Amino acid sequence: MEKKVAKKVTKKVTKEKKVERKSWKNVDGIMSVYATVWDDDRVSFSTSVAKKNEDGDYDREYYDVIFKNGEAPYVEESTNFNIDITAGFLTFRKANNGHYYSAVMVMEYTICAD
Repeated sequence: MEKKVAKKVTKKVTKEKKVERKSWKNVDGIMSVYATVWDDDRVSFSTSVAKKNEDGDYDREYYDVIFKNGEAPYVEESTNFNIDITAGFLTFRKANNGHYYSAVMVMEYTICAD
């Protein structure tokens, strides 16, 4: 009885270029931001996303907007404005009460003209 010998197959392996895909780590585009000025002159920023439910009303999810240190826009009163984010990501923050809140961290942006 004859033994069968398997042929050795050699295949040229090419290294694939790594393509960075968009994900929750990469937030960019135009976003509407609401700035709230508090009595003690603190300013907080937030945004929201909404989805229409079966009743025709909108369910909303709110996110804090955190700007890179020293990069927050200057506002004197509570207002809405749009920003064009060129670099940002989703994160969370821990509040004084111990709860965690979703947030958008904005690293680079420009304010959109009205």
